[in-house]
Amino acid sequence: MYKLAILCPERVVKGFALTGIDTFLSEAGSRTQELLETLLEEGGRGVIIIPQEHLADFDPRFLKKVDSLQIPLVVPIPMGGKDTASPEAYVSQIVRRAIG
Repeated sequence: MYKLAILCPERVVKGFALTGIDTFLSEAGSRTQELLETLLEEGGRGVIIIPQEHLADFDPRFLKKVDSLQIPLVVPIPMGGKDTASPEAYVSQIVRRAIG
């Protein structure tokens, strides 16, 4: 059975940890990519949630690899950081990534 994991900033890590989800502290985009690479290598997770605000710091080739995966599903969500996009911009970004 697959597990759920979340990479998140310190301000929300305790709240997610209380739910029993595998929770990992991630404050910077490049650190998020490193953590995500490690989790992908380990396997065993069906869904990994990451801060949408950190995507700008990811290597584009790595993003393409992540987007092509079927399992785990990597889901970027806004986590209220200073770089959080408006809802319209967020949806637009998702559509652009999906279309290519």
